Amino acid sequence: MKSIKTERDRQALFSGSSMRKLLIFGFVLTLCSVAFADYRIWQDRDGNEIEAEFVRELFDKVTLRKKDGSEVRMTIDEFSNLDQKYFRVMVPPKIEVDVQVRDKYRLYEYNGARMNPETLDHRVVVRVEKKSKRPFTSRLYAEIYFLGEEVDDNGNKILVSKQEFDFIFPEGRRSSSYIFKAGLFSTVRFTDQYTRTTRGEVYEGYILLIRDALGNDLLIKTTIAGDWAKDPQVIRNLNDLWVRGSGSIRSRHFDKKTGKKVELFRPSYR
Repeated sequence: MKSIKTERDRQALFSGSSMRKLLIFGFVLTLCSVAFADYRIWQDRDGNEIEAEFVRELFDKVTLRKKDGSEVRMTIDEFSNLDQKYFRVMVPPKIEVDVQVRDKYRLYEYNGARMNPETLDHRVVVRVEKKSKRPFTSRLYAEIYFLGEEVDDNGNKILVSKQEFDFIFPEGRRSSSYIFKAGLFSTVRFTDQYTRTTRGEVYEGYILLIRDALGNDLLIKTTIAGDWAKDPQVIRNLNDLWVRGSGSIRSRHFDKKTGKKVELFRPSYR
């Protein structure tokens, strides 16, 4: 990777009409993603340079680690103007997420019907909060998977719904937040009035994934028990399952160990 060594070179890169085009595109192509902690040249306001990797941001101070293992701590204001732009565009802040799920019960009864549906409507509000003083101007991308299971608990899971949203944090406040109101989704159960057996699905919980513009995972939050629910490969398989089986909930049963589709268990009601 070719480093930009002098302040003149840095200013030339971001000057004129090419600045807007290169600010994002150039960063994506030539600068590292912080998630992979590559080394780069940092510069302070006095022009002093250091080759180091980004480690963390805590209490408004950034920790850098040099190749010899020693660490340097600096505030954002101590970095050069270019590196401050780098933080605003390329280094996502610490974020916290709160997910609220509210249920509403509906029962439809039909005279003489053998099976009456019991429906739970689920309304979800997601609040993403930035826990950092510095601004961050790049867009983040979120996916939330709502999972259920069969009433008969055959060991497999169901991808009930998936929703996506993207957002940019508003500037000017220390603790800014973004609120997403997810669309309504439902789970349905049927009770056979003759055999008194029940079929259908029940809502179990969610998996929320937030990525940066380069596709790096920033946060995985879930209410599902088990390490599989935090496995990025399982989440990718769930996304593929949603794309291939989005037409019917009956097409979205999956093995929780892999996130891959399994055939639907169909009990007999003869």
